[in-house]
Order: sequence, then structure tokens, then C-alpha cells
Amino acid sequence: MTLGNITEDIISLFEISRLQYSFLKMPNSIFDNIFDMSEGEIKVFLCLLKKAINANRIYTYINLNEIAKITKITKRRVIDILKRLTKKGMIYTVSYVNEKNRRKNMYILNVIEEAEKLYRAINSNVITCNELIIYEKKQHKEKIIELGKEKKKEKERKKELIKQLYLS
Repeated sequence: MTLGNITEDIISLFEISRLQYSFLKMPNSIFDNIFDMSEGEIKVFLCLLKKAINANRIYTYINLNEIAKITKITKRRVIDILKRLTKKGMIYTVSYVNEKNRRKNMYILNVIEEAEKLYRAINSNVITCNELIIYEKKQHKEKIIELGKEKKKEKERKKELIKQLYLS
């Protein structure tokens, strides 16, 4: 199955929308597990969580250097922590080769049931990481185009109101 066959409804299962009024809603499963995590694991997990949720997703493509910089943990230790988080079932790690032939990792946060569905879809080649990235870029571009159209319509409405004010 290719991305073209996956409906928006299925893709929307993989998205997470939790930001409202500067508050962050988080699944209880995070708090259920946080007490069994080391300080480094908490820092790395929260870094991944913030990156993913800020992008309105349950996964992120953040690189090791960025995680190390944000958490102030060495890159070697970040690698060890990511392995431990994977072993504990807090995250899924998917390695892939991007369009520039560079090896990358995608981290899926196992905080809602859909995370496992996404992980299984990628592992069974229902969808690839690259197809997911292409889909996201296409969706983003379409949203920008739609916003542009809305702004243009708003300008037209304002012009029409001004005309009506002067004609009456």
C-alpha cells in the first residue's frame, strides 16, 4: 500500500493536537511512567515530547546533536538513554534513509494508542518515513495556500465594505 492509498482519516490518527491556550495536555501514561525514569531519561523524553507536540505530531525527526544541546547531556549518553527509552517502551525508534541518502532516525512517542499503529505501519512498509515527510510537506503547503486565499478574500471583503460605505 502506498501513501496515495492512505486516507486523511488514517493519517490524522497519527497526528496529535494538544496545545490550547498555552497549556499542554499530556496523556496520563507519561505520568504513570515518569517516576520510573532517570533524570536523563526524563530530559530526553520531554525534549522529544516538546518537539513532537510543537509540530502537532506524535513523532519527531530531531537529531542527536540537537537533543544533546537542548538537554545538556553528551551525545554518547543521549544514545544510551534513547536505547533505554526504547527498551522501556516509551518510544519507538525507526531508522531510515532520507532523500539525500543520509541515515536518520524518527522517534515515535508511545503516549497514545496510535503511536503503535504508526510504528507497525512503517515496519510493515504500509508507509515509509520519506512518504510521511512528503505528505507533511504537501499538507503544510496546502495550508499556506489556503491561508493566502483566505487573506485575499478578506481583502476583497474589506474593499467591498469601503465601497458600500462611500456609496451610501
